[in-house]
Amino acid sequence: MAEASNFSAETQRSVDAMVQYEKDVLFIHPFEHSTLALTSSPLDGTNFLAWRRAVYVFLGTKMKLGFIDGSFPRPSPGSANFELWRRVDLMVTSWIWNSMSKNIVESFMFCATSRELWLAVQARSGRSNGPMLYRL
Repeated sequence: MAEASNFSAETQRSVDAMVQYEKDVLFIHPFEHSTLALTSSPLDGTNFLAWRRAVYVFLGTKMKLGFIDGSFPRPSPGSANFELWRRVDLMVTSWIWNSMSKNIVESFMFCATSRELWLAVQARSGRSNGPMLYRL
């Protein structure tokens, strides 16, 4: 009986530790890899609004929106979290690239951070398209 109780307590501590760890914005799950695409419909120049929404939903579920919206800015080099932040930011950048069509992605390959990439994509694709909005 004590053995079952001990197992239960150890299991609960393990679960609690994992939940706490996954709340960390710098956490990357082992199944999240750099070849992951954020959406099944890559950005092709005609679908920015739907693509942007899909990216927001995906990154929101991964607690990574702060990388593109600026709420989790780059720490100063040499700080305790800089290398970890950079690794996660590169992962987010890779996910965004993998969600763009091949003819578009090359235009954005030299953005230094995922935030810079996001702003560049919005500047290029996010302009209001009057006729398209009217049609909707």
